[in-house]
Amino acid sequence: MDMRRRLAPSEPLTVLMRSALVHTLLIRSLACGTASLCGCGANVVDGTLNADASPPSELDGAALYTEQCAVCHGARGEGGGANPPLANGTAFAQRYLGLRAFPALVRYNEGAMPFGQAGRCEGTRPGTCAFEVSRFLFESFLGTSVDESLVLDDQGQLIESAVEQSCEGPFLGRRQIKLLSRAELRRTLEELLGVVGDVTEALPNDAELDGFDSQLRAAATQGHVQAYFDLALEVATDLRNRSFSGVSGLSADCAEGRATDLAACQAELLSGLGARLFRRELTSDERSDLAELLPLAHGESQTVLELTLAALLNAPGFLYRTELGVRRAELDPEGLPADVAALPPETFVLTGDELAAWLSYGLTGAPPDEVLSQAAARGELLFTDNIRAQAARLLDRPSAAVHMGGFASDWLEVGAISSAGKSAELFPEFDRELRADLLTEVETTFLEVLYGGQTVERLFVSPTVQVNARLASFYGLDAPLASAGFTAVDAGPHRGGLLQTGAFLAVHAGFEESSPIQRAVSIRRRFMCQDIPPPGDAIVTSGRDDALAAVFADYTQQEIEALTTREFVELQTSPEACAQCHATMINPLGVGLEAFDAVGRHRATQKGKPIDARGALIGVTDILDTSERLEFDGARELSEILAAQLETSRCLAAKALTYVASVEPSAAAECVVAPLSERLHEGAPLRTLFEELGTLETVRFRQ
Repeated sequence: MDMRRRLAPSEPLTVLMRSALVHTLLIRSLACGTASLCGCGANVVDGTLNADASPPSELDGAALYTEQCAVCHGARGEGGGANPPLANGTAFAQRYLGLRAFPALVRYNEGAMPFGQAGRCEGTRPGTCAFEVSRFLFESFLGTSVDESLVLDDQGQLIESAVEQSCEGPFLGRRQIKLLSRAELRRTLEELLGVVGDVTEALPNDAELDGFDSQLRAAATQGHVQAYFDLALEVATDLRNRSFSGVSGLSADCAEGRATDLAACQAELLSGLGARLFRRELTSDERSDLAELLPLAHGESQTVLELTLAALLNAPGFLYRTELGVRRAELDPEGLPADVAALPPETFVLTGDELAAWLSYGLTGAPPDEVLSQAAARGELLFTDNIRAQAARLLDRPSAAVHMGGFASDWLEVGAISSAGKSAELFPEFDRELRADLLTEVETTFLEVLYGGQTVERLFVSPTVQVNARLASFYGLDAPLASAGFTAVDAGPHRGGLLQTGAFLAVHAGFEESSPIQRAVSIRRRFMCQDIPPPGDAIVTSGRDDALAAVFADYTQQEIEALTTREFVELQTSPEACAQCHATMINPLGVGLEAFDAVGRHRATQKGKPIDARGALIGVTDILDTSERLEFDGARELSEILAAQLETSRCLAAKALTYVASVEPSAAAECVVAPLSERLHEGAPLRTLFEELGTLETVRFRQ
């Protein structure tokens, strides 16, 4: 269907306004949900937390659910506040697919639920608490009726046939369109038009997906349309003032205003720059629409070029990257690679142009170059070997280093270092220049591993640290020569690896003090892909403040001020409603970084007391499994533990897929990158991850 509104030929800038309207119609907004695992296992009666409520006298699953589960998950499993809904298709059910097997659900509830009170609801036989509440959950929300003969053996024991999440494919991606991000738009204008400076500042901020800029969820307003329209006119005017210098394919007569054949000048622009901007050849309909601009030029070749360029820059073909593909049945079967030929006929395969744009923007943040575009035109990007080779080549482009550094910054959430609030009185040296150095350290550390043929382990445990003279002085390390810029020096006992970079430690800290809570939550979310959402409504509204007041009632103000950060946080989170998460998921992990203050400097003491950085990573493969416990003493040992976990490689691969491809985090996404994760864990160079992402079926094939 043609969604464009036809304007009268006499209306000025017909095609420009038509493009703006199509732009508005194409932007989409996708909804998302948040699942909480915290705050369960307690009852609220008349607004008061009642963790000791007695279970029902009869072991009826519905009654048990009402007593022990509904406070968090809702009377109908609909969830509430930050607490997860339970039905199939929800984020919680998608993340824990294994719980759809009834025996696994029973075992899970017996061992982990109610959260914070594991052991309160026991029993894996019919008539026991865990079995009956699981039966109710399964039959009401997750599956069908439970046939005891299928889940119990002759002795009444659970048959251990729980089906774990299957990673059998195919995992086809979604057909979609994506608005160029501000960074992608800026780099495109720099590379193709020679635009200097950030002309995208007036554009609305990008949307976000799991901490990364992504326009997949962008929603349009009239302000968006006007901002893009103004930008197109500004850039086109600038190019005219420069006599279209740097625009390949234009004759001197057209560029300098001497030509009389305006249609020929427009054709030169469309065949050269136009195809580069659209990342494909323009269609005959698009060329016909743009021809309507010719009468508006009043015989001036520079004017027709200016109007045409403004229209191109405001057109959906430029502003949007399509990932729609063509049906496999429509492809010429002659010479198809085996994996493509084996696809069902209705499967969509990205075109060469679409995959070229995916590779280039995903790995460099910039548009495809001539080499990549020609490979796409020859049909070479149907073959994984060619995709892999092009990815390797793109990673060596200068723009790729900038883009990959951006991944490291977004992954660790350290881009906020420039605005992180810190006490100028306590940390006068923490100025703008030092903040920029700290960010550069993170990006340089990541790039050293990526381009140095090193493994994921080196991201966490390294004998060297990337510093310049100013940052080395701040860290108390041997300083390189001021003229050397950033270079690797001996890390000493307290540095080396991303977890011990000042930017990570400072961003995830407070105004004056460190923050074990912020640091632990960030480690869980960014390095392990484990979510710790905010407390549920049941905790926030159930007398938490009174519980905290009771904790500190016996302390004078002087005694409170003498507490170390670790001591204060452990007291602050000791009420049962808080401890449900903090005692296992958060505090034992975050205190391992207490040897670093609010700006990431190492310290041996606080408040006159030796730093205690002993901690534990509890719940490694499953955040709710408190039997998994790895103890450590300090950041170095914690870094070694993280480096050794398969989950760390899995999370890194999933984050990379989100950054490069705008794929939402899910169990299916983890399956997609599972083979790559295992290769990373077994010692493949980090670069392998980014060279292989374009070969994944979820990227190449759509449904």
